[in-house]
Amino acid sequence: MGDCVKEEIIPAHRGSEKIHSSSLILSTVAILLTIVLFVRIEAAIRATRMMEAKFDQEIKEVKDVLRESVELQVVLNEELDVTSSRWRVFGEINSNK
Repeated sequence: MGDCVKEEIIPAHRGSEKIHSSSLILSTVAILLTIVLFVRIEAAIRATRMMEAKFDQEIKEVKDVLRESVELQVVLNEELDVTSSRWRVFGEINSNK
């Protein structure tokens, strides 16, 4: 049995140091990833708010244009009614002659 390979036995204090340092590294990485995630979420929220403000502005502009269009349409309809009634009165005057 002299040909058997001897297994290297790691001392207990050295193994616990590796576990401790691995745990420390994993904890640090987890904390850093949490911070990065928080920053990305905040950036996404900021971008969403900016897009929402932009859409609100565009909606306001569309409402203003529609309001102006409706007001113009009302004015044109009133003028058309006045003009039509003038022609009707003029036609009645001419037909009475």
